[in-house]
Amino acid sequence: MANKLWIVGLTAVALVVPQLASADTCEERAHHRRVVGTVAGAAGGALIGGLVGHGAAAPLLGAAGGAIVGNQVARTKCYHHSAAYHHHHHDYHRYG
Repeated sequence: MANKLWIVGLTAVALVVPQLASADTCEERAHHRRVVGTVAGAAGGALIGGLVGHGAAAPLLGAAGGAIVGNQVARTKCYHHSAAYHHHHHDYHRYG
């Protein structure tokens, strides 16, 4: 069972990593980062669930929990410098 999980995890990573390299904008990179985090979390969670738990449900529950955690850990924000500059510049004249 563990060998199958490794194969699934490595296959998923092999499919996602090339997409990460082709991302151009911050939003695209953030989306791909969350996809990679979700897939890696699911694979890791399934492995841990399979090793720690008993029965067929343990890897599935581990994968679901790992996917949620991986997705949240991989979150990032895209800051648009021009909007931040204009906001700061406006505040400077307003209060300065």
